[in-house]
Amino acid sequence: MIEPADEKRISAQATPTAKPAGLPSNYDATGREMIDAVRRVVGRPDLPVKPFPWITLWFAAPFVRFMREAIEMRWLWKQSLALDNGRLASLLGASRIRPSMMR
Repeated sequence: MIEPADEKRISAQATPTAKPAGLPSNYDATGREMIDAVRRVVGRPDLPVKPFPWITLWFAAPFVRFMREAIEMRWLWKQSLALDNGRLASLLGASRIRPSMMR
């Protein structure tokens, strides 16, 4: 008879570990391309850009869980981030991944 602890060990050994595979996307280090794209789409090249009102999230955080989670992710607004799609390309083949598919 197999003990429950042994079953867990066997299933953990048989299960492959998941490894992340990034998707290719448009990289905009400063956010300027996004601003220009929005201005172009709405047809207003003079559309003003204002900073995000983070203080409102801080005030709402004690009452709304999402606001606390958004504050935790604030570092993504302050630091540029790009995903590497090398692993995905090795799995699928580079010819099957096109940046135009991600637009």
